[in-house]
Amino acid sequence: MKRSLTGILFSFMLVTACGQKGDYPNMNKWVTPYDPVPLRGAVKEIYLNTGDSGRAALFAIFDRRGNMLETNAGQPFSDDDRTLDILTHYEYYDDNMMKRMVAFLPAYNKILTSDTFVSEGSRICRRYSTINNQQSLWDVGEEGNSTAFYTLIRYNDRRMIMQEEKYQTFYNKGKPVKDEFIASYQNEYNDQGKIVKISSRGRFDKEYKTLNLFFYSTWPVPDSIKVFENGAATFTISYVFDKLGNIIEKRTDNGPYTSFPPQTNTYTHKFDQQGNWIQRETVNDSGKIIKTEKRKIIYREN
Repeated sequence: MKRSLTGILFSFMLVTACGQKGDYPNMNKWVTPYDPVPLRGAVKEIYLNTGDSGRAALFAIFDRRGNMLETNAGQPFSDDDRTLDILTHYEYYDDNMMKRMVAFLPAYNKILTSDTFVSEGSRICRRYSTINNQQSLWDVGEEGNSTAFYTLIRYNDRRMIMQEEKYQTFYNKGKPVKDEFIASYQNEYNDQGKIVKISSRGRFDKEYKTLNLFFYSTWPVPDSIKVFENGAATFTISYVFDKLGNIIEKRTDNGPYTSFPPQTNTYTHKFDQQGNWIQRETVNDSGKIIKTEKRKIIYREN
């Protein structure tokens, strides 16, 4: 699979990056295809680990409005090595829309990405990104060039993103000299405002190609996602949820141009008194537990 599931989920969640007020980035909802229901209760902090070490592989801190203030994505390959932990800070406008997002490596005191969201009227938003190159990232000093990107985002009257155009800015002696088009993405929605299709056009493409198709039944997130490569369907991911919205099954079926076998995982949960799951086990086709996730959730007292 060239296009990872993480990339698919990220694309799905960013559909409302500068769009619907209160939907993104109010991540107290913690909505992904794995967790389509909001976290219940006044959540202050959440910690997640996916191994036996007990340390958090991911944590998030929320403000009283439910906006995510800080996250830390832990190093997944070692229980002791925290040098590649990625800490991300978030800032918001008064209407809960994203203002700034900065990710950095605490161990090296180096910024990885710095994104700023600027509204340009009711239907246009720009997302400016600065990404340090590898040389400046690992240097002890502050030398090194940076590469700047920006995304022009257009959305409709319902504040849903319709198109994203990505550009790279080239510099000469610290001054911008040229913007180069990278890619464009288009979103289509159904009558309920749920995204049903994402298409893309690269720098050398003459027309848009389908990336993802989304299918729904009950929950606000898709229970089926069809993934395309070069215009051809490569695999389909299907989800089954219980009556409370907790995932109980995920199936991946290959398309005519892929060779990997179908895979089905099932999920079991343990819950706290608020009804949020605090342990989830993933079981594969053979009945083997392949992942155990544990969450520690801290609630506000008042």
